[in-house]
Amino acid sequence: MTLIECFDTSHIENIIGCLCLRPQRVIFIGDEAQMEKHVERYKRLLKKRGQTPDVFFHNIQEDEPIIQTLIKIIEEENDDCIIDFTGGDEDVVFEITRSLSALSPEQRKKLSLQKFNFKNGSIIDYDKDGHIVSGVSANLTVEE
Repeated sequence: MTLIECFDTSHIENIIGCLCLRPQRVIFIGDEAQMEKHVERYKRLLKKRGQTPDVFFHNIQEDEPIIQTLIKIIEEENDDCIIDFTGGDEDVVFEITRSLSALSPEQRKKLSLQKFNFKNGSIIDYDKDGHIVSGVSANLTVEE
């Protein structure tokens, strides 16, 4: 499974999807300068927990349009692709949601939109397709 993470300045919102879902691949989408500062820390945390996903990031300001990135990801993956809307810069979230209408029905079937609700521990099905990818409970130590 590939997790597409809308990068946020809140670390917990960036890492919760990885901790719960244990994806094979994580793609952070946002501002490259902000992401570079933190992604290595996230990799170290995940490695300490026995997770070694392939981690990539897509710079929304300079790289190809998000729709092209989404299409590439969907075509490369054989499994589910999940977009996590927990947090995320407003511009990133807007660009992703705007791009969804350009996907074919076959491409949309491979994509799930969800968000973690910290208050009650539930997962919100943003695209209302009835498909929620759940994972394991996650917690962080004070040190982490």
